[in-house]
Amino acid sequence: MIQKSHNRKKVLLISLILLISALLLFFGLIGCNKEQSKDSDASMSEAEQKIAELLKGKLNDYQIVRAESMDKTELRILLSFANVLKNNGAEDLRIVSDYEKAAPVIDNEIIVGETTRKDSVYFAGSGVVLENEGYTVAIVENRLIFEYTDQKGMTDGLECLLFFCLDADRETISEAYDLSLFERDVKRYSFDNFSLKNQLTKDTRLIAGKEMLFIGTADPNAEVTLQLTNGLNVVTEADTLTDANGTWKASIVPDKSANALVVRIDGKLAEKYDDITFVDSVLKAPSNGMKVYINDAETDVYETEAGYQVISSLQNKEQTSMRIKIVRDQKIYGCDIRPLSKGIEADISGNSVSFTVTEFPIKLSVEFDNFNEDNTDSVQLFLYEYEEFTPDLKSRELMYFAPGEYWIDNTFAIPSDTTMYLAEGAVLHARFSTKNAENITVEGRGIIDTYSFKTETNMMVFENCSNVLLKDYLLTGPRKWMTVLTNSDNCVVDCVNIVGTEINSDGIDIVGSKNITVKDCFLRTNDDCIAIKSWGNDVKNINISGCVLWDQEYGNAMEIGYETRCTSISDVKFEDNDIIHVEKGACMSIHLGDRAKVSNIYYEDVRIEDANGKLVDFFIRETQYTKDDERGSITNVDIENIHILSDHLGRISLEGYDSEHTVSDITISNITYNGIELEANMLTVDKNSYTYDITYNGNNIS
Repeated sequence: MIQKSHNRKKVLLISLILLISALLLFFGLIGCNKEQSKDSDASMSEAEQKIAELLKGKLNDYQIVRAESMDKTELRILLSFANVLKNNGAEDLRIVSDYEKAAPVIDNEIIVGETTRKDSVYFAGSGVVLENEGYTVAIVENRLIFEYTDQKGMTDGLECLLFFCLDADRETISEAYDLSLFERDVKRYSFDNFSLKNQLTKDTRLIAGKEMLFIGTADPNAEVTLQLTNGLNVVTEADTLTDANGTWKASIVPDKSANALVVRIDGKLAEKYDDITFVDSVLKAPSNGMKVYINDAETDVYETEAGYQVISSLQNKEQTSMRIKIVRDQKIYGCDIRPLSKGIEADISGNSVSFTVTEFPIKLSVEFDNFNEDNTDSVQLFLYEYEEFTPDLKSRELMYFAPGEYWIDNTFAIPSDTTMYLAEGAVLHARFSTKNAENITVEGRGIIDTYSFKTETNMMVFENCSNVLLKDYLLTGPRKWMTVLTNSDNCVVDCVNIVGTEINSDGIDIVGSKNITVKDCFLRTNDDCIAIKSWGNDVKNINISGCVLWDQEYGNAMEIGYETRCTSISDVKFEDNDIIHVEKGACMSIHLGDRAKVSNIYYEDVRIEDANGKLVDFFIRETQYTKDDERGSITNVDIENIHILSDHLGRISLEGYDSEHTVSDITISNITYNGIELEANMLTVDKNSYTYDITYNGNNIS
């Protein structure tokens, strides 16, 4: 009984297989079966052979006649079809309209769409040779007439015609047709959940030969394929699967022979990014032969007109230190590692210097021999703890810049609710101007470089914005203000590094804003490192702490002014900052040229290593930037725990405007000079008759 049951099941199974095979064969003969081989005409149905015999090898003798009633999408589909034909030998093929004056009647025509003229020339009648869901194909004399019921029928049917017209395998033809459609903004397949978070724009350039991570979303459990292509040729590809949440990651090594990135979902074209080129790294060997090794591995040195910069992170969670070695092409006689407050001592041996770092993040300027601000004989190191970037792709919009080099030619606005992440090794040439937006994050250990742009415009502007976080990246540029927060609220600039080289290259300008935090930043500029000002709105609750400041020829290190066109600038605190160089300006300055009342200002725990200008410079006067008719006042300023290591002590200059617009209630305490606490008579204080209640260590300064 058991044996008979098995035999009966076996017979049923064989019968079912034969039935399915017969059905597949039947439908394959009356339709367009993409999977069947087209190596020989013998494998085609009779209908297919008729179409192939009519057109194959004769396409240059034909013209395409299109229905005048086609909409824009249908026309783009037809142009894609014609483009594939032209790229495969039909160079002389032309498209004309079926409108009587536009379509000369010739013997050899491919007629697409329902014509406006139902005469013997254009009417299919009984000439139908192929019927499929959504389209029909007829042959009348030397004319092929293709009609369709909807956009899908048109798209599928024209692809079917391509198979019979061209001597090429079907996979290649389908690929060429899909790409041609895509280039005309016709997507054959809908992928509602697909996204690629890497920011790829026109004329994107990426580093070749270095593995690059791509991330995005799609349907759960889908296969994602990344292909670097050159025309129809796949240069290299990588496959991955989405997880249960529909997120995916895939790495691919760019190749300089590629010019596009194609993304497929389950084998179907989801997106194509053109105009991508692959180049060698922008990083080049410094002109002075400098090389930097971290834990015995050579690392990239980014060269700018301001010198050399290195960004590096710990490589794993267990690592707790970095051994740094810097080698030059000439003997090293001396070396300062600033800020000196970090207490890092260098071991010098011939043309190399070595030291160990155990604190992260840390920003260091390593300066050799008789360093001065006019040369580039230094390197800045921006060193970070280990980070594993795990973006939550579902929670908010993400713009991801993988390691590589990118250009965005036009000034770029970051939308609300967006995180822009620059991976370590990413170099982005761009300028930003974002207005009326909220919940924006720009972060990552990459580089934003503006040296490529000659136009004098501010580099990163956030106007009327709220909840902005700027974190970790290096911003370099030659001119104009580098980072500007205008009329904005609740913004944080955290661990950002800014290097500017020309006059007006302010580091961070806080303009008419409130509730702003700037912490742990490195600012090397050729104008104000920090400038607080207003063009109308009051300024309140500003905190600048833990920063390393380097002011070159122009500007000041910690500045309030000159533009002070508002009612009040108050509650500003500069705390725990290292001033490593000030060439000409002041370390602490309030330059009041308009009507604002400047009050509740605090300078605390400031370490000054090298300063040639004034220690303190407060004044109220009309300046070249003045717009208000009325002057304001400066009152209630605390200057406490100022530690000077510079050869130059610097003066304290205080200047009121008149008896109603004064500098008053200035409290100064605990200034040390090379470790020695100064007495009042050791200070040089210049003040006019419109200053009141100036004290040092509790005593009035006459």
